Amino acid sequence: MKKVISLSLVVLFIPVILYSQDKVEAPARNVGDKWTDKDVTGSTFTNEVVRIEEDLFILKTTGVQYLSGYDKKP
Repeated sequence: MKKVISLSLVVLFIPVILYSQDKVEAPARNVGDKWTDKDVTGSTFTNEVVRIEEDLFILKTTGVQYLSGYDKKP
């Protein structure tokens, strides 16, 4: 009986959970844009957009020797 009640509550609340999720637009990035973040250890680092491809942002992160590519689609 507890399983039936639990399952029915889950079924009732799924539409509420899905409806409450808002969509967020990704920020428009341009070459030269910079922002600073903190990682889980509390260290700060800066990202900079160095190039924009058809479907990628190419980023340079301070303290890292390689570039990172991120999909434009969120």
